[in-house]
Amino acid sequence: FLSDTRICISDVEIFEEHRNKGIGYQFMREVLREMSLYFHSAFLHVTKENIPAYNLYKKLGFQEIDSTLVYKK
Repeated sequence: FLSDTRICISDVEIFEEHRNKGIGYQFMREVLREMSLYFHSAFLHVTKENIPAYNLYKKLGFQEIDSTLVYKK
């Protein structure tokens, strides 16, 4: 929980053998439906390199509000 009105969604993963079957979409849609009974908004972090997850969250209505670059030496 971030506050009384905001929640953070973290560490969602669908086993590889179950991907591309709509399970992630259905799961997240249900989570968001249930969450909306108690919270005004949800936040999450996904990298643009994780194209399937990034596209899923865009499809679910998430909007990009920040872009972070991480540099590794």
